[in-house]
Amino acid sequence: MDLKETKSWITEEERNDVSEKIKEAREWFNEQVEKQAAKAKHEDPILDNSAVKKKMNGVSKIYTKVSSKRKPKPPKAEKKKEEEKKEEGEKKEGEENKEETTKEEETAKDG
Repeated sequence: MDLKETKSWITEEERNDVSEKIKEAREWFNEQVEKQAAKAKHEDPILDNSAVKKKMNGVSKIYTKVSSKRKPKPPKAEKKKEEEKKEEGEKKEGEENKEETTKEEETAKDG
């Protein structure tokens, strides 16, 4: 999942932290595989399940922390501006209606 596209409010720094942790885990795993390949098949393995789980838990923790970050609520200042714009729009509509009424009254008097 690409966090940049799906969760745009996550900062570049946070995405880089996740990428870096994944890169570290991948490099560690590749090193362990190389060491294991160099050992004789009858020797005890270097890489075991618990070590891999431990390394993946670190990756999982940081990914979960970053990916579960909620989208921030818009600042209250923006909400106030939107409300003011709505009120201004309503006032303009009211003024237009008054002008039409005034024009109609004038034509009625003239007529």
